Amino acid sequence: MFKSTIWVCGLAMALVACTPDKAGRILAPQEYGLTCVSASICLEDVAQKQKAERLYADAARTVQGQFVPFKNRPRVLFCSTKSCSAQFGDDHSQALTLGTYGILIREDGWHGYTLRHEMIHHIQNEQFGVRQASYQLPKWYIEGMGYALSGDPRDPLPTAELQEYRKRYKAWEAAGNQWNKPPK
Repeated sequence: MFKSTIWVCGLAMALVACTPDKAGRILAPQEYGLTCVSASICLEDVAQKQKAERLYADAARTVQGQFVPFKNRPRVLFCSTKSCSAQFGDDHSQALTLGTYGILIREDGWHGYTLRHEMIHHIQNEQFGVRQASYQLPKWYIEGMGYALSGDPRDPLPTAELQEYRKRYKAWEAAGNQWNKPPK
C-alpha cells in the first residue's frame, strides 16, 4: 500500500512538472495557435498584424523614451479571442507580463496604454530584477508607476485599489522621487 501511494504521488508530480507554464507558453506560442510574424510579435489572428505592429512600435518608442532602452525587446503575444487568452490562465486583466519572458495582450487589451503599462513592467523587471519587482518592491510603486506613466485614460481605474496605487505613485513622484530609485 505504501509503495503504491509513493508511486502515485511520484507520477502526479511528474505530470505537473511536465505541464507547460505561462512562461513556457510565451516561449513557444506556435504550440498554442499563435503565429510569430517577428521575434517580438506573435498573433492569434494574422489579419491584425499591422495593428499589432503599430501598437508595439508606438508603445516601445514611448516607454523607452520615458525610461531606458530595453535590454531585450519583449515578445508580445496578441490574443484576439477569449479562448486564446484562457490558455494563459483565467485572469481578468487585459494583459500580463511574465518576468522578462514576454507580454500577453488579451482580446480586450489592444490599447496603447495597456501595452505601455506592460512594457513598463518589463523595464522594471529588467532594471530591478524579477524577484525584487514582483515580491520586494511595494505594489503601489510597481502598479502605480504602470498606471501613472502609461497614459491610461481611465478615471477611475477598474478598482479602488488600483486608483489608490496610481494616486500614491503620482504623489511620490511629485515629491521629487525618480522612477529608477524605488522606495525602500
